Amino acid sequence: MKICKKYSLILIGVLSLSSWALAQHSSSSTGTQGDVQKAIAVHNDARKAVGTPPLSWSSQLAKEATAYAAELVRKGRLVHSDTDEGENLYWYSGTHANPLFEASTSWASEIEDYRRERCCGTQFSQTGHYTQMIWSTTTHVGIGYAITPSGQTYVVARYNPPGNWMGVYPY
Repeated sequence: MKICKKYSLILIGVLSLSSWALAQHSSSSTGTQGDVQKAIAVHNDARKAVGTPPLSWSSQLAKEATAYAAELVRKGRLVHSDTDEGENLYWYSGTHANPLFEASTSWASEIEDYRRERCCGTQFSQTGHYTQMIWSTTTHVGIGYAITPSGQTYVVARYNPPGNWMGVYPY
């Protein structure tokens, strides 16, 4: 089976600092305990709604996600990695108290466009984050983020085992 990744991303701003400057002055984190709990709750509420088992938090996946978020800051653009795990990305200009929750809420909102299709159907560019969140065989998630000096936030979620397998229903 072939895994699909979401490559259709909309960016609302342009990074104005060089990649070198971003790498020198960024901050990154796996989030506060409260933000982690809120993000997991969003994931597990979405999963409960479709009858898939809850996800567990993985510190290792969160560490990997945080490292990749810092790499995205250095690159100055949003691009999927070549990880073997499932991956959701999120970007916004500005900072929020709960970036993991903010990203998770955005991914969960893609349910509005999901039409219960096999992956990676006609709406995948609008629903691929959501389907990864609810993928029935995924058991663990870890999320991290990094912030540029100008306040742009990159959030990365890693899922294991990965979802979004071509031709397969998420649940």
